[in-house]
Amino acid sequence: LTSEPASPAPVPGVCPSTFPLASLSEVSEAPPAADGSNKAADPGPSAVPGTAPAETVWAHAQFGSVDAFVSHSWSDDADKKWQALQRWRADFKAKHKREPTIWFDQLCIDQTQIPESLEMLPVFLAGCRSVLALVGDTYISRLWCVMELFVFCVTGGEEDQIVWRPLDTGGTSSVRIGDFDVRDARCFLESDTDRLLTTIEASFHGLDRFNDTLRKLLERASERSHLISNRNPVMMGRASAEAAAVRTEDGS
Repeated sequence: LTSEPASPAPVPGVCPSTFPLASLSEVSEAPPAADGSNKAADPGPSAVPGTAPAETVWAHAQFGSVDAFVSHSWSDDADKKWQALQRWRADFKAKHKREPTIWFDQLCIDQTQIPESLEMLPVFLAGCRSVLALVGDTYISRLWCVMELFVFCVTGGEEDQIVWRPLDTGGTSSVRIGDFDVRDARCFLESDTDRLLTTIEASFHGLDRFNDTLRKLLERASERSHLISNRNPVMMGRASAEAAAVRTEDGS
């Protein structure tokens, strides 16, 4: 999902009638970075694989009709995120008989006005039917990631609409949810970290209460993912095969 910066029109008001989306049928995997690495030290355009010109990917949708808000850490392995996204896509297509639509930061916000776009985060989350969490080793250490899950729930989303997808193909995650402490979570910009922690502390009358709330939320999301993958191993295998087929078709 690497792309030239998208430049969607401003989202009018608090409850817009149209909403930015990207279709996964229009996004393909990009080659690895020149150094062979699939990780990025900062949220630059090479952090997540898959590329197509932004103007051919980004489109308008009715507010509330986008299938999934993709939540991910820029510091996690880009190739594994692409594979996990394709496994979810295969699952979705098998169930709904159509391509999914997604809200993805690199494609759906103006990358030259990120601070202004982040102020619209609750609107972007509320405009999606679910959150697809692509969970790698650094996911819960990134403050924006955990805030996305929390904000989704407080803006009307249900916990069972959080789709927890570990990047490991076995459906498990090395993330230690019990060790989560928001004090250790960081944003790329330290100013964002300070601002969010101050807001959380004021809203929850302390960070410990927020930690308890988030640990429970993360644990339940992880448990649901584990139960679903165990109940449907045939579908999981089919999804992995379809994801591999997509990679072959793309020549990767």
